[in-house]
Amino acid sequence: MHVSSPSKISALRNSDTIRKQIGNDRPELAVARGPCRLAREHAEDTGLSAGRNLTRQALQPRENRWACLGQRPVIAWFTGLSGAGKSSIAGAVDRALTARGCHTMVLDGDNLRLGLNRDLGFSARDRAENIRRAAETARLMAETGLVTIVSLISPFRAEREAARAIAGDIPFLEIFIDTPLCVCEARDPKGLYDRARAGAIPDFTGISAPYEAPERPDLAIPTQDRSVEESAALLIPELLRLSAPGRA
Repeated sequence: MHVSSPSKISALRNSDTIRKQIGNDRPELAVARGPCRLAREHAEDTGLSAGRNLTRQALQPRENRWACLGQRPVIAWFTGLSGAGKSSIAGAVDRALTARGCHTMVLDGDNLRLGLNRDLGFSARDRAENIRRAAETARLMAETGLVTIVSLISPFRAEREAARAIAGDIPFLEIFIDTPLCVCEARDPKGLYDRARAGAIPDFTGISAPYEAPERPDLAIPTQDRSVEESAALLIPELLRLSAPGRA
């Protein structure tokens, strides 16, 4: 398995379906396929579609907030199977950056489902909405200047591209926590794989539901022969570089 060097993490990719977002000016995103389409349809069904009696309020330049923190924002989006090590590595990265004086926040999938997304189930529509809310929250955190680490299975490429689109011009790194299914099952920290194999959990990613591994992640971290700290160390230098206040 290949590990991308932090010094060679790919430059942010532009998409012909995404228009640049500068400051607080956020035009409508033109991504409308797969799970992203379901999330949009859900908003329309509930009468919450954007632009209905709403006016976007102009705020002070976000750079003022970044200057107060002495850093620039980054979104690191962790994807991988259940049990791959996403939450553990996200926590290690968070602690290491805080120890270096960085301002950070972790958005963990389980934590979000216990709070902000507690009304969502695991249908295709609800899963797409789960990703959309996480991405919008990450964007808001990043606008304040935080290095924001998101830890979600996010199994579909279209969902992850939609999250990248929501990030706009905020640096967005897709981090693939690359752990084989057999290793995840052997770890099974929550006992979920045993229950999924027994049919107690329908549509479980990797067992009865698909996982689309990133084709071109900004960083792939195979964890099979690495400790949590060793895995986290592969990402930390790039986050420090991108969040440096003098970065153009």
